[in-house]
Amino acid sequence: MPEEHLEACNDDGALGVDALQIMARRYVERRVAQLSARPEDADARLRGLLDIYDDLAGRGHPDPLALLASVLGIPVDTLVIYLRAAGRAP
Repeated sequence: MPEEHLEACNDDGALGVDALQIMARRYVERRVAQLSARPEDADARLRGLLDIYDDLAGRGHPDPLALLASVLGIPVDTLVIYLRAAGRAP
């Protein structure tokens, strides 16, 4: 187990809630960083955000909307609009 994970473990070797939140945020940050920011790739970026949301929800994250919106630095309501648009993107 990587050293940063060992430091985040509690006495029984399980990751604590804070460590899991940090790991989830870093995961989302990496995924978002991989999305194209070019204007001509806007539809692909929206679909990518929807993929990230679906992945988090599928893994049982307690609040994937709040996490993704936080990483993007936008309100949850705005993210919902983006995700709805992604569902209609060609």
